Amino acid sequence: MQTNEKTRVLVVGFGFMGQTHAANLLKLPDAQLVGIVDLENPADRIRHRGGNIATVQFDIEQLGSIPWYQDLTKALGELRPDAAVIALPTSLHQTPSEQCLSAGCNVFCEKPFAVTVEECDSVCNCSERKGKLIAIGYVVRFSGEHVYLYDTVKSGRLGRLEYLASTRFAGRPDWGFWKTDSVYAKQNATLFDMLCHDLDFTRHLLGAPNTVLGAVCGAEQVAVLDYGDTQVKCEAGFINPSSFPFNQGYMACFEKGTIVSHSMGSCIEYNADGTLEKSFPEDPYMAEIRAFIDACRTGCTSRLCLGREALETTRCCVGLQKQARPQ
Repeated sequence: MQTNEKTRVLVVGFGFMGQTHAANLLKLPDAQLVGIVDLENPADRIRHRGGNIATVQFDIEQLGSIPWYQDLTKALGELRPDAAVIALPTSLHQTPSEQCLSAGCNVFCEKPFAVTVEECDSVCNCSERKGKLIAIGYVVRFSGEHVYLYDTVKSGRLGRLEYLASTRFAGRPDWGFWKTDSVYAKQNATLFDMLCHDLDFTRHLLGAPNTVLGAVCGAEQVAVLDYGDTQVKCEAGFINPSSFPFNQGYMACFEKGTIVSHSMGSCIEYNADGTLEKSFPEDPYMAEIRAFIDACRTGCTSRLCLGREALETTRCCVGLQKQARPQ
């Protein structure tokens, strides 16, 4: 239901993505950042910010008026927010998500949802019992070049999509909890933090595949999704050194043309009439969190990845994890 009051949001976890979402929330006229939950002082977290891409810069002076809590229960009790953003390490997603849902919050949880189907299902069940929204941060759905591809497929203007190949690579993270090899290995980061983006987008674009086959080649994870008349190959990896720049791209081959993207925010379409270059300046993280706030206010969840959808992506990752045999 539409309301004239701002949606009051609590950010839980103030690392790379928590800071990104908090900074964007401060720019939204319909949202109010009412608190931050983190074990460390947010000002210290900003000074030691990590991340594999440049998202937003958080002005440390903006923190002065934002309450900081180390205890989520206390924050929920005192602030009574309308919504919460969960930006903790993946292994910590389930309990805070359910705690916020149970407190009456709509929840935006960073991807990956969780590394087990059972944890995802538990959060979805809690969301359904409480009648509250659970959305997962698969930001590629809001990336301009991917929105362009999605709209092209759905319109059919280039005919049938015959083949889609996507790639996603970055230097192995060397900040925060990523420094702990046991955590890194436990979460199978290539699958659950990189390839999951392309698996989610492919399912968003084409639905559930007939089959999914996977393999591990060194630091690279490969997945092949069969849709009958359409084949999709996704490749992703965290590689050395950590300074290796993040890059993503895709090539989508249609009956009447091809769309290629070599970087975030742009793509090139080749068709019978020539070449069309497209650029997309909007920040996908801003578009994503704005869509979540709009969903909280209106109930419209268009393009958001909801909990049950994200559960299926996790199921796919778990299946690939079982298939993979390192070379």
